[in-house]
Amino acid sequence: MSETKRISGRELQNAEEPIDRAIAEALIEATPEWWNSIMLEISHVEHPASGYRHRLWSPDGHKDRVETTEALLAQMRKLAALFEEAGHPWRKATYKVTIEPNRDYVYVVEFDYYEAGH
Repeated sequence: MSETKRISGRELQNAEEPIDRAIAEALIEATPEWWNSIMLEISHVEHPASGYRHRLWSPDGHKDRVETTEALLAQMRKLAALFEEAGHPWRKATYKVTIEPNRDYVYVVEFDYYEAGH
């Protein structure tokens, strides 16, 4: 079992930021050109085995299937490991990436954390 590293909130944010950006960029790469936004939800699953599942969808109602890339999976694993190692595991992480007409983007990330002592 790995040792929990206690780091400050600012240190965690600084380590998280490049991972968030990489996730947003991987989502844009996977998004059809006619989509204006994409959502990613990553959930921690405890049963039958501990791990993570994810889903991608269009908040605008598009029904096209979006494939998860290896780059996206790698960044999701890095994100989960960072928070677990820092002692701040989350139950769910939700990303919304909005793509501007010039292909610039804005992203928002929300976390749902476990209660203390989980």
